[in-house]
Amino acid sequence: MIKRLLILCLLFGLALETRSEGLSGKVTITGIVTDNNKKPLSFATINVIEPDINTTTDVAGRFRLNLNEGEIYTFDVSCMNYIEKRIRIEVRANKYVEITLERQSYALKEVVVMAKPKHARGSSDIIGQQALEHIQPTSVADVLQLIPGGLFRETNATAFKRISLRQSGVDNNTSLGMAMVMDGIPLDNDGYRASILDMENNDEYRRRLGWNKGIDLKTISTDHIQRIEIAKGISSAKLGNLSSGVMFTTSKIGQTPLQVRLKVDPLTKLVYAGKGFCLSPQWGYMHIGADFTSNYDDRRDQLNKYNRLTAQLSYNHSFSFGERSLFLFVKLSDIYALNKAREDELTREFKETFKNNYSRTGLSFKAVLSHLGYWVDNIEWVSAADYTTDKIDRNRLVQLDVPLPSPLSSEEGESESIFLPTNYYSAFQIDNKPLSLFNRLNAESFAQTGKFNHKLSYGAEWKVTKNYGQGVVINMSRPPYPGNSKYVRPTRNKDIPALSTGAVYLEEQLKYTGKLFDFKLDLGGRATRMFNLSPAYTKLRRIFFEPRINAALSYNIALNNGKYIRNMFRVGYGQENKLPTLDYIYPDPVYKDFIVLSAYTTENSPYNHIITDTRRYDVVNYSLKPNQNNKFELGFDMEYNDLLLSLTYFNEHSEQGFSSITTYHPATYLRYFKPLHGSITGRKPEKTDYEEEVYRTFVDMPVMRNGARTEKRGVEYRLRFPKIQPLFTTIEINGAYYVTRYSTSLATQYHPTFRDDDKPMPYVGIYDRGDIQRQRIFNTNVWLNTNIPKYKVVFTTFFQLIWLNDSKRMNGSEYPSAYFGDDGRLQSVTNDILDKIKTGDVTWRHYHLYKENYYEKDPIALTVNFKATKEFNKMIRASFFVNDIIDIHPNYKNRYGQSVRNWQKSFFGAEITFNF
Repeated sequence: MIKRLLILCLLFGLALETRSEGLSGKVTITGIVTDNNKKPLSFATINVIEPDINTTTDVAGRFRLNLNEGEIYTFDVSCMNYIEKRIRIEVRANKYVEITLERQSYALKEVVVMAKPKHARGSSDIIGQQALEHIQPTSVADVLQLIPGGLFRETNATAFKRISLRQSGVDNNTSLGMAMVMDGIPLDNDGYRASILDMENNDEYRRRLGWNKGIDLKTISTDHIQRIEIAKGISSAKLGNLSSGVMFTTSKIGQTPLQVRLKVDPLTKLVYAGKGFCLSPQWGYMHIGADFTSNYDDRRDQLNKYNRLTAQLSYNHSFSFGERSLFLFVKLSDIYALNKAREDELTREFKETFKNNYSRTGLSFKAVLSHLGYWVDNIEWVSAADYTTDKIDRNRLVQLDVPLPSPLSSEEGESESIFLPTNYYSAFQIDNKPLSLFNRLNAESFAQTGKFNHKLSYGAEWKVTKNYGQGVVINMSRPPYPGNSKYVRPTRNKDIPALSTGAVYLEEQLKYTGKLFDFKLDLGGRATRMFNLSPAYTKLRRIFFEPRINAALSYNIALNNGKYIRNMFRVGYGQENKLPTLDYIYPDPVYKDFIVLSAYTTENSPYNHIITDTRRYDVVNYSLKPNQNNKFELGFDMEYNDLLLSLTYFNEHSEQGFSSITTYHPATYLRYFKPLHGSITGRKPEKTDYEEEVYRTFVDMPVMRNGARTEKRGVEYRLRFPKIQPLFTTIEINGAYYVTRYSTSLATQYHPTFRDDDKPMPYVGIYDRGDIQRQRIFNTNVWLNTNIPKYKVVFTTFFQLIWLNDSKRMNGSEYPSAYFGDDGRLQSVTNDILDKIKTGDVTWRHYHLYKENYYEKDPIALTVNFKATKEFNKMIRASFFVNDIIDIHPNYKNRYGQSVRNWQKSFFGAEITFNF
């Protein structure tokens, strides 16, 4: 901790010294961004690569920058509905620059329908407006296929869509640790609480649930988005509460035509309308849009579907005060989704239902004040409020083979209970209403010392989240999952304290530009602390430091033809912490209802009598910590004459992932099962009719711990060839090789379910090492993009080859290293006990965990998709796609010896877009 603090202080001191030495030689250049008709383009984005300065044009298309005289800078200029342009400008005093952008059209020679790599900070990919339009997405989940390692897979339309990044397989910690940043505002679902494990593990609709899994990607429409960036490497120190990566989205702003988009395929219907217009030069610009989507899992099953309605209103304006400028951005957005299902009328008469009403409303404000003064160049203030209502209504049919009890008391001790009927419907609700408030103040300072450009970013942020929902609302006399009464007495969400988190950060971006090579270093740190916690949370109340570093060295190799081969070597290391959610910090207490007396004759008999002894157990883990992911990345990029080669090796290691670990607690109570005087008839039995027995057992309790270990390593690659002019075709080959190991870093407890003479086994075994699951995947995606400007048409043929997809389980400990009995005293397993386990002792033999290693490998698979987009004129554009037009998934034998084939059906659809 001290080392990290010293680094931050050193960074700040060096930055101030650099600032004081490097202010000489700056001049102001002005300019304008226009289209081909010399019409000014408002709110075009300008990024000066070398010092990493960003600015936007005002309502008249003008911009102003303070740069060093005599230097040559690279400008990236982009605007909604226009082709991004890169130019190099030599800075002179009072220089005036005019930049012209071409309107997007398929009549142009260059059309970008792929993700573009961005290696300024680790490995990132940018999906621009044309690429978003061409792939015909329904949600942001569809854009992941464009990045190296991304896979095309037909998914369940109603299931929760969690992200899988740089891994083979999926896990909740990766999805939870993926940050979603929309227009600079971080979005999360950390304020949810819903502790019904049986619903998550055993319910028929469990695939639709997403508690503690991050953002459901299918709820976010791409129709309101102009640009998406997916960063998989080491993040900026400005970003926190993450462990996997970041998805940045930029909303549509400015003046745009009225756009209407209609998409249809056998399972999806989508309609969107949006327009940006100028209120007046004095009042700024407004953009408004809405879309509606309807999805089915299976068109033959009309009872299971997902509907989504989104709307967004944004306002932006720019003001000038002499040399200073102020940019304002306000956004109001709303998402409403209905995920519902009903059973077939012939089987359950429409009574078993699942309905999830989801609504998310966000209001955000951003102000950027630029070109300030001596110490601070830019100040950015971001403030946002986000309110979500997420309500699950479930009516579940319960059918019992044997009569089961249901407790009615919420107090500890003995109480009267009831026997449940053999068939009944259980209606319950899960109500979450989290409200989040976020504020961030960010400042930037620029300077130059010789050939070194410096950018210092520093700031502070605060976020609070309070859940005002009712939580789980359940009828204790009709529990949805009988036999497990642990979760029928939940705490209301509104009674749980709010999550409160604050952070400060500091980051230095240093760039050196020389004749032989360029060098860039991003060095920063972040300090985060959680507030509003009980003093018992000794570890969560600490300050968590996250050092992060990215470095890149690039150089050019001159050729005899006057061209250059540009090479770049990249390396990065960082620590990223994902904080625990509200559900993890404040779990509901576990109630265990022991059967004291149970007398049952027939259903609804007045002589039935059941008494339970209720115990309450606190399962809060006061030692919980954030999930820390240590990330390392090494990359190489080479560019020559539109030929691009990019290789990235990464290694990520986390031993503190969140995992629900079953623990056991000894319990002793009195029960009355053996009659004293034979059978009892004609009256309700009482305790005095039975022999009193002291009964000892163990209570199993799920406790959230930092026990999930995830190890990721692999190589991502991209090879893009120059355009084949006679064929009007560009070829890109990308893919990845991923190796992922899932295991646990904590010892596990095991209590055999076997009962001897109706009594549980007397010990709980402790096993040092859990099972290890190793999964590998190696894929190659080939993209053939054909652009024929004469006919304004783009064809894309996509080949996906999965060369390797296997899974291997390596067993953990088969024998316990320690154990405890009903007294709770921990004892070591001696050699004598081990001999008893191995030789089949009547008791100890049940503590041998018989496991079988397995290895399963899928055969090589090929998928071919086809997309086409035709621009008829400025007003009309039509697209068509066929997925799985060729599908090769051979039969193979799984680990059980069964013959398996992953069938995929051809799937087609079309869309048309109007611009008025």
